[in-house]
Amino acid sequence: MKLSGFVVCLCMVVFWSVSCSLQTTPAQRTTVSFHVSPEGDDTNPGTETKPFKTLRHAQQFLQQNDLKGKKKITVYLHEGVYAFDQSLTFLAEDSGTKDVPILFTAYQDESVTLIGGKELLKKWFSPVEDSSILARMMSPEARNAVLSVDLHQHGIKDYGQLSLRGFPDHDPDMPHGQLKKPAPMELFYKGQRLTIARWPNAGHLTLAEVIDAGPTWDWDNDDTPEFWQSGGTFCFESQDDNLWRPEKWQQADDIWVSGFFSKAWAWNYNKVSKIDPSQKTITLRYGITEGGVLSSNATKYDQRYFYFENLLEEIDQPGEYYLDRQTGLLYVYPPNGWADNPEGLVASLLKEPVLDFQNAENIIFRGVTIEAGRGYGVRCEGTKNIVIDQCEIRNFTTGGMYIEGTGTQITHSHIHHTGGTAVHLLGGDFETLTPSGNVMRNCEIDHFGYWDKVYYPGVTLRGVGQRVSNCLIHDGPHMGMMIYGNDHLIEYNEFHSVPNELRDMSAIYVNLGERVAERGTILRRNYFHDIGLGDDIGKQGAVYFDSSTNAFVVEENLFYNIGTVASDWSVMVHGGSYIKVRNNVFVDCAKPYYAAFWLTTWGKSWIPWYEKRWNALFEKYDFSKMPHGKKYPELLRFLEEDRLIPDNNLFKRNVIYNPSKPLVGKAVEIDDADEKVLRQKDNWLTNEDPGFENAKEKDFRFREDAQVFEKIPGFNDIPFEKMGLKK
Repeated sequence: MKLSGFVVCLCMVVFWSVSCSLQTTPAQRTTVSFHVSPEGDDTNPGTETKPFKTLRHAQQFLQQNDLKGKKKITVYLHEGVYAFDQSLTFLAEDSGTKDVPILFTAYQDESVTLIGGKELLKKWFSPVEDSSILARMMSPEARNAVLSVDLHQHGIKDYGQLSLRGFPDHDPDMPHGQLKKPAPMELFYKGQRLTIARWPNAGHLTLAEVIDAGPTWDWDNDDTPEFWQSGGTFCFESQDDNLWRPEKWQQADDIWVSGFFSKAWAWNYNKVSKIDPSQKTITLRYGITEGGVLSSNATKYDQRYFYFENLLEEIDQPGEYYLDRQTGLLYVYPPNGWADNPEGLVASLLKEPVLDFQNAENIIFRGVTIEAGRGYGVRCEGTKNIVIDQCEIRNFTTGGMYIEGTGTQITHSHIHHTGGTAVHLLGGDFETLTPSGNVMRNCEIDHFGYWDKVYYPGVTLRGVGQRVSNCLIHDGPHMGMMIYGNDHLIEYNEFHSVPNELRDMSAIYVNLGERVAERGTILRRNYFHDIGLGDDIGKQGAVYFDSSTNAFVVEENLFYNIGTVASDWSVMVHGGSYIKVRNNVFVDCAKPYYAAFWLTTWGKSWIPWYEKRWNALFEKYDFSKMPHGKKYPELLRFLEEDRLIPDNNLFKRNVIYNPSKPLVGKAVEIDDADEKVLRQKDNWLTNEDPGFENAKEKDFRFREDAQVFEKIPGFNDIPFEKMGLKK
């Protein structure tokens, strides 16, 4: 096809004008800007009045015209929804420079949304007329309200699969993850996640009797073939003596259960293989890894409650849906408000990240919402100086952000309602201890782990030298932050309401007993508050150094209203060494400090397992010839020191004040060893206000004349006003 003479001339003029504008000295440089709008056209020149239509075209235009590094380049995104059926990938050739990064930003604070899904239009839906389907719905109201759509007819054919999940599928080396599938399609309406039809609608059911506990996983051999062949059989406590509800589910063939069938730290998502109405029993498809389905002699530290999911029969309230994966028919009880305002019902389709940076450098995204995908919202691998600023990232089933690079900045952003971990932050070099330079600052991270509840925290740190500051982390079923690696700095953050479901867990969790060269992280000037479910089970806290973790610093933090019973704690040291807890303030904490030396008691059988890994590590690395030897001199003595009952942990210059709740036992409690193994000095347990501005109003700043400065020589003031999010 030939272009008209006018079009050819116009294109030459546009290209000539852009090219000439770049032939300037640094002093003459001005901003080069382009505009993108859902109402635009990719044949346009990308001006404000004639914008491009897609970000992909804008990206290609920048690359083809070799604009990088020659100007300050801004791509303005105008209001609207930009849908992606594949990742917007930035490669090395799409990079800016350190002096002139490429900025993608919302135009004049307009509402810009990038989605990894497809909108389901109201006109596609129709009332359910199939009598066999209507007969299966147990709710009369639902039969009149539920609408259906054939997704095949609208090009949606990949729905993913529901699959086995739970403890310990987070470990890629464990065979439990073999049956776990990528995240399936979900539905969202105006940013709110819809519910796969379940029973009961809220709360849980409780196991009443275990008929068969099913196979028990062989942790020593990591090979239990029968585990995959069948699961346990049990009865549950009925909510209605006149109706054993599963009798009505005989046509359902893809029923799943979500809950706890063994330990309080071992959530499981398992398939139902058999329903026996005559015996009123449920049989699971797969075994439960942590001890099978527990029998009736379970203790209070064992959990046995669950709910059923993925049942057409149980659609009975607005916002519930069921997808028949064989036929592609989707049944939706429309969410409240949808009838009058139907825009914004989205099916998540994209399995890859919406924004995918691969070896790219010096690119900024600012002021956009990224939502509704089955993978991650943002992924960085091998990148340098990528900035995500003032963005909202939500409703991604796998997780919010996966960052593996250097010089990354995540700032002033909100990452929430993610099925797995909200933010993975990786980078730096272990052998040289070169820090990553990655920073997450002034971000809110909340409501994570709705799809994968166990070991999928708000934030995971790995590598060397990640920094997290002034963030607010709250409302997740498991830990708020999980730490691996070296020399991270976690400061001025606020943690609360996490963990809010699982036990034997804390807001910050570290388990590095086998990875003993990973150390040197500092937890400083953070505010932990309102942690613990307030029941007699407990086993929740603020900071947990599990399984003989070594060499962390916890200093100048404020702990408020942590725990209620003896098994709760503020700081827990589980067998490790060189943990320094100093200059902290504990207010209304049930048990400020707790230590247990587990390798001398129930953990004796683990000693050979650990020794094998310790010896292999020191055979692989000569730390005396590496930076580790100077930075962590105690590491060079690791194999010679007492690993069962180390005597080098420190608890110094801490304030303990409980005006509203009593201590449970001692403020400092040591199990399985003499208290002298903990080095304690200059701590103050007081019944008097240590000098807060207004503790009743939770203003924990210290007055200049506060008693604490007299009672504890050398006590450092704690800048409470600098903690948490900043406007």
